[in-house]
Amino acid sequence: MANASKITQKSLGTSREEILQFQSACSSYGLIVIPLVQTFGHLEEIIDQVADLHPHSQWLHVGGDEVYNLKTCESCKMDVRNKSAIFLHHMLPVLRHVSNRNLSAIIWDDMMRDWELPQLSRNDELCNANFPGHEIYKIVCKLSKALHALDMTKETEKGWMLHRQLQSQALSYFRLESARKQSVSCISNMRSVRREAMAELPKIYFNSTVKEWIQDKVNDNIVEATKNHEGCVFKSRRQILFSVFYPGAIIRVR
Repeated sequence: MANASKITQKSLGTSREEILQFQSACSSYGLIVIPLVQTFGHLEEIIDQVADLHPHSQWLHVGGDEVYNLKTCESCKMDVRNKSAIFLHHMLPVLRHVSNRNLSAIIWDDMMRDWELPQLSRNDELCNANFPGHEIYKIVCKLSKALHALDMTKETEKGWMLHRQLQSQALSYFRLESARKQSVSCISNMRSVRREAMAELPKIYFNSTVKEWIQDKVNDNIVEATKNHEGCVFKSRRQILFSVFYPGAIIRVR
């Protein structure tokens, strides 16, 4: 493998000495370096080289993500096993190899998200959820829910403002009011995420990274939610006739 390493190494590649210096610098700042070797479709033998180069690491990331073309070639189509079984057939020997080196393997989850619990429980490891940075993980989960709610609000508004309805200038006041309230809730949730992110992200990331993340992930969506809210308010206020006693009341807009 030493010869293979010389053959595959590029002139602009990182040298062994630079990698060791990088690990030393990370250690001085209290950072943990976890090497990654993309094992699915790559050279599993590289695991030994990378592991040897990271003697202080307790973990090794074996990749294994985005193998969406499993069971698409003619030979695999004839295989009676499903995609999960074929995936495991490749990954289990890799995981055992990592384990034999007294390392804990880390693997991407995307190929296992639809697995049943019995499949997962045979090879998983219970992890501590109170890990450093777990507050950021909770913020990202809140953001995901807020973005989903925003998408649902946009679909709700679209569903009650079809081209036919806009042409006839007849809209349901109560549906518009419901969409408006949903928009208000979305804006409130996004602002809550922003406050929490501004408090937690600077503990780990540089200010430039924090500003970029908040602008792209939060502020831009607040602007979009605000536009939805203003649109609902505008359409609701341009009514000329509606009955508050009838749940299906129709308003006409000018």
